[in-house]
Amino acid sequence: MVALFDYLSAEKKRLNQEVVELAKEEKYAERVTLLKSIPGIGTLSVIESLVEIQDINRFETADELAAYLGLTPSQYSSGEHIRMSHITHAGNDRVRTTLVAG
Repeated sequence: MVALFDYLSAEKKRLNQEVVELAKEEKYAERVTLLKSIPGIGTLSVIESLVEIQDINRFETADELAAYLGLTPSQYSSGEHIRMSHITHAGNDRVRTTLVAG
């Protein structure tokens, strides 16, 4: 059991280092630096978000991006009453989890 733990720990460390190296590549470096300036956001969270979202220009508005990530509130309407509730959880759960729990 200890050997498995040691192996998995080493793999995790190796993969994290690969992600850090990926973040230094020209394709990502500027965006990684910008997004890491947000408190609580680290390299792994940034790279995961960038890889999952891909081309940000495909979203015309911030609301479209929020909907893609499932970060928009649920809405329940009945006649004149509109109630807003928890986030919808629709959309990309990997990035949403990273941004909310990360």
